[in-house]
Amino acid sequence: MSSIITNYDQFIKSGKINRADTDIMEVIQEALVLTSIRIKEKNVIMDLSEQRRMAASMDKDKMRQVFTNLINNSIEAMEGKERKVIKITIFSKNNEGTIIFADTGAGVAREEWDRIFTPFHTTKDTGMGLGLSISQRILNSHGGYIEILKSDASGTEFKVSIPLIDYKTFVTGQDMDAK
Repeated sequence: MSSIITNYDQFIKSGKINRADTDIMEVIQEALVLTSIRIKEKNVIMDLSEQRRMAASMDKDKMRQVFTNLINNSIEAMEGKERKVIKITIFSKNNEGTIIFADTGAGVAREEWDRIFTPFHTTKDTGMGLGLSISQRILNSHGGYIEILKSDASGTEFKVSIPLIDYKTFVTGQDMDAK
């Protein structure tokens, strides 16, 4: 956690990212480990599915923070709900990796959709309103983006997109087309 906070602070000050070719699922699984105690305490069911393995040139620590923030936001949005499910769906299209975070929480009012990525704007009783704005900045610095796909009383879906690298090259460590 100390590393995340330090990197968070450095990023806000400098905007620098330390990229490395990384398996996206590995980073999501690390975020799940970081949030596992809360997931268990709050009786949240995790549903994780992926079409195929994907890799991206990313700053692992910063992307882990994005995924951790989305999971924690979902857990908070489901407080008081009987059915607590977070579904993470991972797929790719046109060299873009897409990760959908869907929860069964209370939802975000439609009039808030444009403001939730604004620094210090929050719809919660507690919190500083920085999580989504920083997540957006991290994704933008990777050439990606985040958006709300839907949100109503049955839950919310966030879409995270990031440019991909060739997974075969990532696994073998060499460019197969160069041979």
